[in-house]
Amino acid sequence: MSRIGTLVTGAGVVTPITGLSYVDPYILLGDVDTASPVNGLQVEIGGETTINIVGSQPLCSAFAKFLNQTCATVVGMIFKIATGRIYLPSSLRFTNNGATVPDILNFGDSANGKPIRAISQGINALSNQVFDKFTALMITPSANAGNIDFQFKDGTSVTMTIIEVDALFNLKNQTQADGRLDAVVTTIDNTEGNIAWVRVNATTALTVLVIKFSDPDFVELKNS
Repeated sequence: MSRIGTLVTGAGVVTPITGLSYVDPYILLGDVDTASPVNGLQVEIGGETTINIVGSQPLCSAFAKFLNQTCATVVGMIFKIATGRIYLPSSLRFTNNGATVPDILNFGDSANGKPIRAISQGINALSNQVFDKFTALMITPSANAGNIDFQFKDGTSVTMTIIEVDALFNLKNQTQADGRLDAVVTTIDNTEGNIAWVRVNATTALTVLVIKFSDPDFVELKNS
């Protein structure tokens, strides 16, 4: 599909891309060494919001790094939004984090795609929330999280500090020096499907980005 627009300048300014008859799996902002220029991304496919990241440049950056399996400080701002091309009416919304105006390109290398889901959810101070049927969770700011309770599918239960959660992610993923994909984002990786659920306990208000790939749990997640 190639170039579909240009990011409009100004912090907090939204750039809408509407009327697309299909979307390819990759969105590129600028070129492959562009630092993250956005703090919000919304993707709507077939009338349904599949990605909604609001007001967080670190979450946008960490989401791109996780999907691209890279961890450079400056990462090519490539968002993977699907597993392949999807022939459904679609729209995109980008929120500028500053004043940069890179081109917006949409391209792909495969067909028969299904959407990747990534939806932000807030947790209030001194509250908690249980998450299951996820591919990954991204928690920000990391400092606002207390202990994280894990239930693994083999029956193991464990409570970890945020530092231990970062170390667990670091064991199987490329990360920056602190075990994170961004200085303030802690990631829980469940791509192997070994985690039954986690409970995120917030000491202060925080945001959790729930990421879900397309797999046999897709329908169950959508209906839950």
